Amino acid sequence: MVGFACNNGYHTSLQMSLFEVLYGCKCRTPLSWGGPKDKMMLGLDMLKEMEEMVKNVCSNLKATQDLQKNFVNRKRSFQKYQVGDHVYVQVRVKKITL
Repeated sequence: MVGFACNNGYHTSLQMSLFEVLYGCKCRTPLSWGGPKDKMMLGLDMLKEMEEMVKNVCSNLKATQDLQKNFVNRKRSFQKYQVGDHVYVQVRVKKITL
């Protein structure tokens, strides 16, 4: 049930559920399966819809990444140094054990 809820829940970054990303339509419960429309083969139309879905997902993910990058960059401060400035550099050495 948890997996079903996760796969069919709305994801803000995708602006749709994972099921919709994979299959190109909303998940239907067993009550609505088996209708005449479900039995038809969609062919090229389905392929075109899937390509549009992938483009939509890519653009949504790009927009989310840009939003997150802008949020992080607002908290980041960039410093400019000149030759001769004194700076404190902290170096971390990772111990390697054999």
